[in-house]
Amino acid sequence: MRVDKALQKTSGVQALLALLFIVLVSLSVLSKPIQPSVEFKAPALPDLAVQKTMQSLALPSETKMVHASYIEQLPNNRQLLYWFGGSREGHKDVQIYRAVVQNGEIVEPVSAVLSAPMLSELSGRYIKKLGNPVAKHHNGKLYVWVVSVSVGGWATAKVDMLISEDEGKTFVYGEKLNTSPFFNISNLVRNPPVATSQGFILPAYFELNRLDPLFIHLDTNMRMQHAQTLPMNAIQPILIPNIKDNTAKIFARPIEQKNIQGGLWNPDGSRWEVSGIESLPNDSADSAVVQIGEDKLLMVHNGGNGRGQLYLSISEDGGEHWQIAKTLEDQPGERFAYPSMIIGSDGMIHISYTYKRQHIQYIRATIPALLAEAQ
Repeated sequence: MRVDKALQKTSGVQALLALLFIVLVSLSVLSKPIQPSVEFKAPALPDLAVQKTMQSLALPSETKMVHASYIEQLPNNRQLLYWFGGSREGHKDVQIYRAVVQNGEIVEPVSAVLSAPMLSELSGRYIKKLGNPVAKHHNGKLYVWVVSVSVGGWATAKVDMLISEDEGKTFVYGEKLNTSPFFNISNLVRNPPVATSQGFILPAYFELNRLDPLFIHLDTNMRMQHAQTLPMNAIQPILIPNIKDNTAKIFARPIEQKNIQGGLWNPDGSRWEVSGIESLPNDSADSAVVQIGEDKLLMVHNGGNGRGQLYLSISEDGGEHWQIAKTLEDQPGERFAYPSMIIGSDGMIHISYTYKRQHIQYIRATIPALLAEAQ
């Protein structure tokens, strides 16, 4: 009997060591530097509109809760919006919703386009709930990445890629993003992919044990090639490339820090710096950033006292220092969160965000109108 117990104990220790070895190998694979031939590509930005124009629109919702909107540019000066909605976040009835706006007006009404049962059928595996959608219109197709959970909470999430040929109304299955040869859990997305010489980099992040950015490298057909993590202790990273020296500014949601986290990264792994941005207090909330000039950036973000305030800030020096240009929302105790922002083909800034979890608020404005309070 004592021999059996000793053998059981030894077997248990061996199993634990084997598990530890697998985890370490998995993390080391994820942390491998990528090929240095990857270079960022300059985005094709339209001429910015110069008149003072600003429109605001509440996108209607039939669900009790909405969250995590995302904007993507479509042809013919149309903007696609996705978000998830249901009885509450993480419930099995949550679906991905879609709407299309043009010139500040809804031209394709709000409709549910993806549910957990639908993704289960497409992927061939059980899906319990859905989360953040991210989209990219590329070569006439719309590629959509969505966070999915089969068991547990967001810490066990995976990312599925879907492909649409009708601008996001219906889908065929692309692939599950396998970022590790062993454990493909705790992978989430939130912010837009960035073009490179080899395809795109899709910013992602972990929420289990380690809370770090995860950069997923895609080919020109949006198929995953490899992934790389960065030690940052922050999530929901945003990449803003600098073409001149092939580096990228990183802005990420802090975990325990008091400020939005910033970093400077070279995709060949030769350069990595991280520090908090003192001029951007933040109470662990997501942000959105776009580049409007060589060194000019716009950011939509919360402040340091919850999500009751939502600000638009500008940086004139590539993201080192920031000044609040406009207060978009100011209701302490409420929740205005998870902004998305793009420069549209009309030269206007398009912003969406969660409004009290009741509806998605959409803003279409020119730079002069947005910065009017800062003059």
